[in-house]
Amino acid sequence: MERRGLIALTALVLACTNPEESDRRDLNAAFDVDAPLDHALAAAEAESKAGHDDVAADLLKRTAEAAANAAVDAANALAPRTPWGRDEKAKLVALESERRDEVARYESALRGDDLDKRLAALEKQLELEKRVVAFSGEIRRAR
Repeated sequence: MERRGLIALTALVLACTNPEESDRRDLNAAFDVDAPLDHALAAAEAESKAGHDDVAADLLKRTAEAAANAAVDAANALAPRTPWGRDEKAKLVALESERRDEVARYESALRGDDLDKRLAALEKQLELEKRVVAFSGEIRRAR
């Protein structure tokens, strides 16, 4: 009898699992993987503001690049169970991939002397950060 009860309870738990909620949790976990990238970008920005562009570029190369790759990998590893989750995964992969690509451009701009490139790279980082915050909020509020 005990075994039947355990099987029935397991079936009940599985039946009650909400796939959309599972997708939301997984997407939020992928955003958590993004946190080291945010910290690396903030540290690089602080160094750049202090006039240490070479240090900022080195930080981007050493820490932000690996963090960006980890964020892309985490987004790609998601296995959503709903159409909504698959759509959101595609958006997250695209966003994290763009962030990864822009880290290299930002590093290059910091190492160069072209102030217009530096400004454009910084503006792009700010725009991407706003998009990440907005997208994260959408996921947390969804459905």
